[in-house]
Amino acid sequence: MGSSRLEPTCRSSIALPFAGQRQSLQDWGNAKHPALAQMAGRVAILVDRWGVRLFRPLAVREKCPFLHLVVAMKVLLSIVCCLFPLAPLVAEDAGSTSGDEAGFVSLFDGKSTSGWEGPMEWFRIENKSLVGGTLDKGIPHNYFLCTTETYGDFELRLEVKVVGDNANAGVQFRTKRIEGSSEVEGYQADVGGVGKRLVWGSLYDESRRRKFMAEADAKTIEATVKPNDWNDYRIRCVGPKIELFLNGVQTVSFLEEDDTIAKTGVIALQIHSGPPTEAWYRNIRIKPL
Repeated sequence: MGSSRLEPTCRSSIALPFAGQRQSLQDWGNAKHPALAQMAGRVAILVDRWGVRLFRPLAVREKCPFLHLVVAMKVLLSIVCCLFPLAPLVAEDAGSTSGDEAGFVSLFDGKSTSGWEGPMEWFRIENKSLVGGTLDKGIPHNYFLCTTETYGDFELRLEVKVVGDNANAGVQFRTKRIEGSSEVEGYQADVGGVGKRLVWGSLYDESRRRKFMAEADAKTIEATVKPNDWNDYRIRCVGPKIELFLNGVQTVSFLEEDDTIAKTGVIALQIHSGPPTEAWYRNIRIKPL
């Protein structure tokens, strides 16, 4: 823009969203580092990192015939940004756990098992997490920690990680305990692997049909799962439709065609039988739909 001398016409400034501070226009008799300047007649608009200001030019040196149009458009954009500083620039992924949390209630307070029941010899609370299993010895049976409340249509969000070789676990829903057994029956959002095959993000029917009802794409899971780290799980059930999301990526969309399958039940956290392993669960919250 050159070194045109500018005379301030007012003492106020309008701070933009990115402005670190405000300065009076008396300090800007000479604009040393303007990002933009529009010289139109006797009034100039200066837009820089300090804000938007009006100036009266003492000298005007225009080097581009289209300068007014270009600068005017950029000034308009800056004003819009000032009026709407909180507007998101990029839409969030539908599966992201950082989205709207309105209506969600916590199922675990990070310090007690209030609202849960199960074999506490195989579950514990550590670092504000519910931990199933142990790394000290093998696990003889499948064990489940269940909510005392039942849920039908809902969205469940939580973070999960597994530790140990060949670790396997799962998040049960629309589930019930089997009397006289450590087992439960119902849907499971699978966690971990079976042998060398990752089963994260797949839908299994535990102790009922005993099979995968829908399996996540292997390549998608390999690219999505975070081994030995926390993974965001989202489970959404509405009527016969079940959707699973792992780290913001949808892995399953399943429509139950059997009307005899229960559409309500408890939420349960599993540690699978086998070698010494652990399943960690935290930040567990649910929203009835």
